[in-house]
Amino acid sequence: MAGDVPILLARRIPWALLTIFLASILAFSIMYFAPGNPAEIILTQETGNEPTREAVLLFMNGHGLEQPFLKQYAAWMTNLFSGSLGISLRTGDPVLEEFTTRFPATFILAVTAMALALVTGTSIGVLSAMRPHSPVDLFGNFIASMGTSIPSFWLALLLILIFSIRLDILPSFGYGGIQHLILPTMALGFLQISRILRITRESMLDALSEDYVFEAYAKGLREREVVVKHAFRNASVPVVTQAGLDIGTLLGGTVIIEQIFGWPGIGNFLLTSVMSRDYPVIAGFVLLIALIFVIVNILVDILYVCIDPRMKPGGNIRG
Repeated sequence: MAGDVPILLARRIPWALLTIFLASILAFSIMYFAPGNPAEIILTQETGNEPTREAVLLFMNGHGLEQPFLKQYAAWMTNLFSGSLGISLRTGDPVLEEFTTRFPATFILAVTAMALALVTGTSIGVLSAMRPHSPVDLFGNFIASMGTSIPSFWLALLLILIFSIRLDILPSFGYGGIQHLILPTMALGFLQISRILRITRESMLDALSEDYVFEAYAKGLREREVVVKHAFRNASVPVVTQAGLDIGTLLGGTVIIEQIFGWPGIGNFLLTSVMSRDYPVIAGFVLLIALIFVIVNILVDILYVCIDPRMKPGGNIRG
């Protein structure tokens, strides 16, 4: 098993670098060709008045915005290889510095939501598969249906209405202790709970119908031991796959939740940067998310091998 990891890394890293490179081109292209001049937009936001042509040209020359696309992209990539993501057009501060001050709060929110989704989704999913058509199974189906039907922003407002306004037991705004984390975590992770719950239930139902499960029962093993050590271990591969995909989705999807709950993450800064056509910030964020996706996918592939040693580095079962 240990010998498979270097093989896996040797196969994955070149594709990972290509993915990150293509993501950076795509992000920079979308912002560059989007309508609106970033110089005019940013100067208007700063002064509240329409800027003069001289001020616009001065801003563009100062930030290299008068250069064609390839030269701007090449300059950004040069900064990247030197350990920098460039300078924000709007704030004038290094993009990497802006991210490092805001990203930890976003990361905490996303990881907490993912942990809630994994614990809740797998627990209810396993119990539902063990007792089909039971009250637990009906409750799990209800949660799965609601999770895919309710938008996260609507759920966030509903949670604020119930727990902050009506019951007055949880804060609806700000960043502080655990009590500030509960509502945004629930709003952000509810969709992932429903996905993981459904996948866990389906995978467990398939695993519990396999011959090795009946053989384990025939040997006199207890139900808990059969479910945990045998069935769930084999059913966990799709769950790990979904969790790996959801990590990147959560990090990129915190923007609205952070806005609603006043969470001091990267969301508000990113939204303002998009409205200002702040190329370095947008390209840097897309690059960061692509990097996280790539790392998580590699870790998921390694987990495949750990969960089932029969798995090849490519994700297939050995013959």
